[in-house]
Amino acid sequence: MLLMFLAWTLATLHREVGMTLEACAVPALVTVLPQIYLIRLLRTFNRNAEFLAQYGYSLHHARCNS
Repeated sequence: MLLMFLAWTLATLHREVGMTLEACAVPALVTVLPQIYLIRLLRTFNRNAEFLAQYGYSLHHARCNS
């Protein structure tokens, strides 16, 4: 329950006029938990790479572990 309240509060703090709660949750996620956002972004990237491979394209990414 505490984590749900924290997530709602962070999303509300990033809210601007005309934004939905879902739209303002992304900046809150990037601000607070950049590692989770990066993993989500890389998962999307890999999904697109698999799709492009079906049509003969290759897509690669390099990641620096520092």
